[in-house]
Amino acid sequence: MDRLTIIELADEVTRALASKYSNVMQGVDNIMRGPIIETKAKKAWNAGMQKGMQQGIFSAYNDLIKSGLLSMKDAAAKLGMSEADLSKQFASFSLK
Repeated sequence: MDRLTIIELADEVTRALASKYSNVMQGVDNIMRGPIIETKAKKAWNAGMQKGMQQGIFSAYNDLIKSGLLSMKDAAAKLGMSEADLSKQFASFSLK
């Protein structure tokens, strides 16, 4: 469902349950139209996106090192880590 559908459904529920109480309707309206509530699914999505971006960065550096365009030392320096830590990262992402 997209955000507008959720808002429309929430508006209908609010009107049905709190039509006699304008303060309640206003409060619910403010909450529902505020920032999107962080759900487990959204957290999992964000964590997956972050891991994917990290994996992409390490994959790119790995390719540059394997092609001889960048040394392990230079890659580690650009990423702000030691060569040993970079090697561990490459191993943890199972890069070939």
